Amino acid sequence: MGKIYRYLLGGFFKTFLTYFGILFFFVSIVYFVRIAGYTSVLSLSFEDIFQIYFYYVPQLLMYVFPLTYFIALSISLFNFSKEGEMLVLFSLGKSPLKIVFVYFVISFLFFIFLLMNSLILMPLSEQASDNFLKVKKVESKINLKSSEVGQKIANWNIFTAKKENNNTYLDIVLFSPNYKKSMQFILAKNAKFDSFGNKITLSLTNGNHFIIKENEIIQTEFGKLNISNPIYKDKLENKKIFEYWLEAKHNHYRAKWLCIYVMLSFFVIATIFAAFSIGIVNTRVQKRSISFWIGLVVVVYYIFVFKIADISPLKGSIIFSILFVLITFLIFYKTILKRY
Repeated sequence: MGKIYRYLLGGFFKTFLTYFGILFFFVSIVYFVRIAGYTSVLSLSFEDIFQIYFYYVPQLLMYVFPLTYFIALSISLFNFSKEGEMLVLFSLGKSPLKIVFVYFVISFLFFIFLLMNSLILMPLSEQASDNFLKVKKVESKINLKSSEVGQKIANWNIFTAKKENNNTYLDIVLFSPNYKKSMQFILAKNAKFDSFGNKITLSLTNGNHFIIKENEIIQTEFGKLNISNPIYKDKLENKKIFEYWLEAKHNHYRAKWLCIYVMLSFFVIATIFAAFSIGIVNTRVQKRSISFWIGLVVVVYYIFVFKIADISPLKGSIIFSILFVLITFLIFYKTILKRY
């Protein structure tokens, strides 16, 4: 690659990194606010919040990366045009198509990256995030505090003297006032909540079980006692990538988002001619509101993508992609290629 093309790409990447950092930061704030909303119904630590945010990173990249690429490409080309560098290149015999090809190679690599992110990383992170929140939802229901009265899980009133770091409880007391016209009273040295399938079971060790009836008290000493079915949890999902996307055949929701992810990934390729048509301008004789045209292209593309994904995910996306590239190429041909 010649020095000229390295110079052009260098200017583009500087602009890209600047805008990417800014957009990623602001979108991250929005996601942190969204995650913070979970704390109203879930017990989340700072570590949990950042773990959930980490699961959302592929989603952030999906929305920020293509948009930043198009903005950076348009603005970097516009900056080169303002300095007269593009006109000099064209005067020296450099065809606009050769410059387009250089950026096309970068766009194709970014397209592959976004495709892998959307079709592989996003399903994995989505399932991991959902599973994590389901577990936290259950933990919030069984989050016992030491030396605090009035805590209740299912039909049991529970008191514990101390909670260990591994969710083990010491010197626990359980009381159930309604058990076959009698009362239950359990004392145990240790207790822990265990997960079996989608059921949470309380496992007690080294204690005594009392059944208090009207005329008698039945006491049983135990080494281990399981109280089953106090809480149910949602089933955790762990689908493989192929199995996850195979649902698009009969699941409209899955087909819709498959279309959206692929189309947003394709955005970095589809908008190359649009970026050149917007960014390359003779500032001496042309005045152009570059922000307006960038916004127009983004709005048109994104609106059509979401509409088509809802109506006709497969056929609609293919037809729209071809038409969008064809229309932007014709504009590029008329405004740039025909002149230079």
